[in-house]
Order: sequence, then C-alpha cells, then structure tokens
Amino acid sequence: AIAILYSVMVVLAFGPEGAGDTSLTTIAVLYAAISLVFVIVLPPMVAGWFQLCRALSDGQPVSVFTLFAPYGRAGEWKKSVVYTLLGIALYLLVHALYVLLAVYVFGIGWQELGTFLSAQRGDMGALTGLSRDFWIAYAGIMLVGIVLQSMFMLGFGQAALTDNTAGASFRAGVAGTLKNLFSLVLFLVLCTVSILVTALLIGILLGLLVALIGKLNTVVAASIGIAFYVLVILLLYPLIFSFETLLWRAILGDGQRCGKALSAPEIPA
Repeated sequence: AIAILYSVMVVLAFGPEGAGDTSLTTIAVLYAAISLVFVIVLPPMVAGWFQLCRALSDGQPVSVFTLFAPYGRAGEWKKSVVYTLLGIALYLLVHALYVLLAVYVFGIGWQELGTFLSAQRGDMGALTGLSRDFWIAYAGIMLVGIVLQSMFMLGFGQAALTDNTAGASFRAGVAGTLKNLFSLVLFLVLCTVSILVTALLIGILLGLLVALIGKLNTVVAASIGIAFYVLVILLLYPLIFSFETLLWRAILGDGQRCGKALSAPEIPA
C-alpha cells in the first residue's frame, strides 16, 4: 500500500516522464509528505517484525497477524513513532555536521553538492564533473550511514521488545553500537559489498532473461520481473529482521519479554 501511494505521489508531482524540470522545492515537499506517512504508519510494523522474530526464536506460536499487533496497542504505536523521530533527528544532525565538515574543512564546494542534487532529478551526466574529494566524502557518509542504521535498528529492537521508553531505547542503541563499532562496521561493510555484487550478477542475468522473453511476450516478461521482486522482498525482510533481532539479543537482550533498562556500562561489547 505504501509503495502504491509513493508511486501515485511521484506521478502527480513529476508526471509520467519523470522529474524533468521539477524544482527542488517540489521534490522536498514530496519527500516530506512521504516521510510523514512513513513515520506515522510504518514504525509499528517494524516493531511487529522484531516481535515476530523474537517469538519464532523462542519457539512461541505466531501468525502473520503478529506483524500487525503493535497497531492495536496505542502505547507501542506511540513509542515506535517517538523512537523513529529521535532516529530521524540524529540522522539529520549528523548529516548536517558532516556536510559542514566536508565544505569548510575538506574544501568540497557547495556547487558540487548542487550538481549532485541535480543528478537526483535525472541529470546523471552531471556526476562526471564531481571531484575525487567529493567521492571520498561521499564514501565517508555512506560509512556513517551504516553506523547510524546500526544504532537505529539496535535501539528499535530495545523499544519493540522491552518496556524501556523510546529515549532509553535510543540511548541503549547508541551505546551498544559504539561499544561494538569495529566488528559491526566490518561485518556490515562486508555484507553490503557481498549483497551488491550478488544483486548485480543476478540483476544482469535476470535483465537478459526478461529482455529475451520481452521480445516474445512483454506481459510474460513483466510478470517475471514482478514475481522476482516479490521473491526478493520475501527473502530480504525475514533475513534482515532475524539478523537485527539476534543482534539485539547478543548486545542488549536479557532474555525477558520486558527487559530492564541497561545503562551504558552494562552493555556488553
């Protein structure tokens, strides 16, 4: 449903041919509207995924409705939304500081940032004019993003699986990630590279297959593409949330459904 809503909003804002000459203001408003929907609607389902994986790990009976259970508990819905807002605030703060550092310390020009944003509207050729320093800085922000994502998901597990407040869960996620920073970053970078390489190979093979079938029957080719996308989603979501749940158990979990609040010194490395 969210994917359909996103597609409709994109078409309404940009038209069927893409962004074209759409202003950055319009794009910003679109992303803000989509983000607002995401922040309100999706956090309870993320909590539901954690609870589903935890129940399966503990051998408890579950159903697909376990994913939606947090929607029926107003306190959990509110806590998951508040936690998400805290994560967004940290994300924006870190990225703003990083941009200022890149511009005023490492000399990345504001015009290069503008060029990069222009590429997001379809002018991919503009990327060829970006400097080596820009791409080094870009690689750095991707690495920072991995750390922030680890903090966010680890703390979200604490919020979803214990009675800790959103703030306490957020602090636990930050502390747990920082105490295990090197091993987490190394593991996730290796995973990211492996996934990208695998996705590239599979994507090339699937693209060739779809193109070949498309010459014979476009409906069949489109159906294969959609079916493959669904299969990938059905594989990735259980893998991602199983990993995040086991990671939470190893760093923050205490074996109880309603865990105690862990202070920074108590969080294991």
